[in-house]
Amino acid sequence: MTLVVRHLLLILLLVGCQQFTYTTSNGEIYGTSYKYRYVHPETQELDPLIPEKIEKELNRIDLIFSTYKDNSEVLNTSIEEMNSWSKDLKYLYDLSLNLSEISKNSFDPLQGGILDFSAVAKGYAVDKVAEIMQENGISDYFIEIGGEIKAKGLAPHRGNWKWAIEDPFSMNQKIFKSFSMPFKGLSIATSGEYKNPGHIWGGGPRDVANVTVLHESAAYADAWATTMYVLGTKEGLKIAENEQIAVFFIKKDGETLNSSQWSRIYP
Repeated sequence: MTLVVRHLLLILLLVGCQQFTYTTSNGEIYGTSYKYRYVHPETQELDPLIPEKIEKELNRIDLIFSTYKDNSEVLNTSIEEMNSWSKDLKYLYDLSLNLSEISKNSFDPLQGGILDFSAVAKGYAVDKVAEIMQENGISDYFIEIGGEIKAKGLAPHRGNWKWAIEDPFSMNQKIFKSFSMPFKGLSIATSGEYKNPGHIWGGGPRDVANVTVLHESAAYADAWATTMYVLGTKEGLKIAENEQIAVFFIKKDGETLNSSQWSRIYP
């Protein structure tokens, strides 16, 4: 769960008459991989410590939510000590309670008496990295941590960023369906057990191979993706319509279903 790899690359791009600087970084965190990309005009001076700030923030979040580090906040507190929680822990707890209430307890951060925010922490980390970029004047970026994504603005070629849903029926990495990211930005999260059977807690019909959720917040998208997977297509679509959640299901038989809110974003 410690950040062990980081590759940073700066590329100067010439688009039309204006030059842009493209920064890209890859590494490992939270037991998975991460990457981020951002683009800015060459004439825009940015803080050279942005990559360091991002790395520091990723590790700060790890020390709050890790269920593998003995000194993490989540392993050294209880519900009774809520008044002393960090604002990050309190935020994800409140978010989880909200989803639990809406979904009839299909999303629960309390597993076996232990607080566990693994179903939402990666998305939250994506949101926090995006905050750093926006606070530093970056409006064109793409962030991904363990499959949870947030992107905004334009890619290096000055077209929209692209993203795709992975084919849950293929043994190799294969695209099921690809999409263009709206310029105003979006967060995307997926959930499924086709790569790691049995890792998602909860009951439900288990009729879903893959579920993808779109939301302004990566934390909410992350949490809703897990919730929708547990709920299954029938109950999941019902709640998605009530709550205006953009969700796309790939059922285990290969059939696809999506909410009306998804169709508004991707007709």
